[in-house]
Amino acid sequence: MKRKQITAMITTMTMVLGITACGAGNVSAEQENKEQTEIESILNISNNDEITWSYDSQSDSWTMSVTCAVANPELPDYQGVSVNVPGAYVKGIDTDGDGTEDVTGKTYSEEVNGQLVIDDSAKITNANGQTYTASTAPVIINTGAAGYSAQENQKASSGNAAYGYINVACGNRGKQSTATDENGEEYYTGDAPLCLVDQKNAIRFVKYNIILGNLPGNTEYFVSTGGSGGGAHAAMVAATSDNSDYFPYEVEAGAVGIYQNEDGTYSETIGSENTEISDGVWGCVAYSAITSLQEADMAMAFEYYLDTDYEFNTDFQKKLAECLSKEYMEYINDQNLSVSESAVDIDINGDGDKDDVVDLTIEYDVEKYADTNGYGGTYLTLYLKEFEKNLEWYLENLDYADDWTWFDSDGNALSDESVSQMTTEEKAHFWKDDMPKENPDKMQVQETECQMEMVRMEMKCRVKSRTEYRIEMTQMEKSRMEHQPEACQVEKLRTAMLKMTWLQVEWEMRSELRMPELHSLQVQKQILQTTAVMKKCWNLMKVISPLSRMVTNTEIIL
Repeated sequence: MKRKQITAMITTMTMVLGITACGAGNVSAEQENKEQTEIESILNISNNDEITWSYDSQSDSWTMSVTCAVANPELPDYQGVSVNVPGAYVKGIDTDGDGTEDVTGKTYSEEVNGQLVIDDSAKITNANGQTYTASTAPVIINTGAAGYSAQENQKASSGNAAYGYINVACGNRGKQSTATDENGEEYYTGDAPLCLVDQKNAIRFVKYNIILGNLPGNTEYFVSTGGSGGGAHAAMVAATSDNSDYFPYEVEAGAVGIYQNEDGTYSETIGSENTEISDGVWGCVAYSAITSLQEADMAMAFEYYLDTDYEFNTDFQKKLAECLSKEYMEYINDQNLSVSESAVDIDINGDGDKDDVVDLTIEYDVEKYADTNGYGGTYLTLYLKEFEKNLEWYLENLDYADDWTWFDSDGNALSDESVSQMTTEEKAHFWKDDMPKENPDKMQVQETECQMEMVRMEMKCRVKSRTEYRIEMTQMEKSRMEHQPEACQVEKLRTAMLKMTWLQVEWEMRSELRMPELHSLQVQKQILQTTAVMKKCWNLMKVISPLSRMVTNTEIIL
């Protein structure tokens, strides 16, 4: 339904009821019934003659155009919903309201107005051996909200149609959302929990229309799913199912199936069907959900603060990082962590064996750990030694990377044929574009060995004093220039490897792309293209950094 039609309906409703749109305060039974009837009429898609359906023959599915999921939207472009339905559950589209299909998948030519004619007898048996009908099909609710941001309305994808699932896409308000009041003044409307509320309202909308027979699907088997910030919201949608703390916000938006009673309590019963609607889900599949925001903020501040050379933008940022670092130390120490040296195959306490169980703690001693702003301890020792160990494993196993995907320096995937012709030295070569033209075999091996040693020393920078470390790095740079002076680019290398630690590079990548995890080829390819100077160091760092646990052996970039 377009914005002007919804606005007109809401304006009429407000005039008739004489109440504000937010529904604050108790309402009389008569007012409640009128408002409920109006909302249920507006959000019944059989009453909406502006909804259209499009058919995709490749996936054999029908997709509903975006329509508003609530009767009183604040930002209509961010509070909508779209549904994709497997074609097996649909006889066709009824365009004249007589209950029979007028347009089918075979006769479809363009987007068409009308309502679904559902085939209740049809079955889909998917590749997993599961059989569903129009009334038993699970419903997948996709939560956007990347980085807790606003998600603009979009059409539902057909990716789940082959499995017999109903797929739902919804918009949501987010951290950068603003709206304009009746006086033309802009105001902020991105506060929590509105992002989550919009997703809950979309669930109510779809369930309501399933109950009415307008859509196929099983209201008892909704599954929320998303990645990153969307994964966090998918988890929260499931964890807060039917939590009354959200009811006032749902009522304010004009959601269906949630109404305020005269005594201030709430009802989830649909008047027309005398059936309750839940805003919850049966299950959740959350990918890389960023839910531990407090701990993540502390960890990131701690990583930056360890570097005595890092230049914060303001004194306030530096002071905040100092305070958060102290909190992070206390947080880690309160976890009572310990590890068996034999289990990780690392001598953590430096006694020459791997037989001990070591308590993992962070300690503060400004004199003992001057190079890391006073922080050290077994927790950091394990972290750094594991980091170096992962690097060594990577360098030693390049020949076993048969199933890895390789990229050139511009981020383009290499063909299997090209990869099969690469030598171990080429795979370990981080500056592929700078390979020497003369005596390539001899020079290549020398250059690669030099680079490998430089990276190994970079892993030890936290252990050694910065003065000693810089001396060794300078020596290696000099050695590298003797092998290949034209391609050395010492200043760029110094900037990449001395000015920023590996951990800071990790966080810079995440901040630049606003992506909290580095687990997909698409994201990794974006990183390659972010900056020409840093990418040569990033390629290796993404593989070995313990911060990127999601990176797998099939997602390696050189």
